[in-house]
Amino acid sequence: MKKENNNLTIFLLGIIILLLATILILLVTNTITFNTNKPKEEQTIEEQTEEKQEIEEKDTYKITYEKEEYTTKRSDGTESSKNTRNLPRIINPKNQSVADKIVKYLTDVSNKEWENNIKKMADEVTELPYDDLGVTYLYETGITTANRLTFILTMNGGFGGVGWLSEEGYNFDAKTGDILTTDTIAINKDELKKYMLRKTNEKIAELKKVENNCIRDDYQNNLEEEINRNGNWYFTQTEIKIKLQKYSIACGAGGITEINLPKEEVNQYLKEEYKID
Repeated sequence: MKKENNNLTIFLLGIIILLLATILILLVTNTITFNTNKPKEEQTIEEQTEEKQEIEEKDTYKITYEKEEYTTKRSDGTESSKNTRNLPRIINPKNQSVADKIVKYLTDVSNKEWENNIKKMADEVTELPYDDLGVTYLYETGITTANRLTFILTMNGGFGGVGWLSEEGYNFDAKTGDILTTDTIAINKDELKKYMLRKTNEKIAELKKVENNCIRDDYQNNLEEEINRNGNWYFTQTEIKIKLQKYSIACGAGGITEINLPKEEVNQYLKEEYKID
């Protein structure tokens, strides 16, 4: 009797071991999986919405801005200038280090102007009798896609005399956080640069036909460098815009010169991931 019990025990243990081995094989070969999520048809609307948001958050950037003010006063205590800037705060649940890289680049750009020029000029006008002095130096989010992010940085205002004015655009690879240059977006960088230079010269030729234009005689000296400078071009929904800043090719009254590169033309020079849809 005891022997029969032992044989039964051994038999049962063998079956259990065989079952465990079968389950293990199925798991390893992905034939069977354990899914803790409810089927769609069993989920509430709230649960489905929450799951959708979680998926979207993994593949998108959340971009906000934090404002900062720098105000100066005259010797009598009245306000002489009020200057405002903002700095981006970016969250990327999928890769925060990429978001941090973009924030650092944009912050460094803003700090250079804010600390070296804007605040110093603001401090120098505290005794002057002007009203409403100061500048706004603000970022805004431009076009963002799965492959690239664009930020626009504008400055307006002044401290008496000629006003301060600029409009810059910075483009980043959405997957790496690296700044995009005309070299990195191009299939052939020389061909893209030739196209950009040709379009710019066409625009300047139009401007020179206008009476009393103030295009500088030596504008060609640094033209190619200005066209390809980081900040002087950026993506929009339908084109790439080149922005030649005030004083770069013309007098101050000439303002910013804008050159438009429509997607129907410029896309042929761009790598697939950077083309404009």
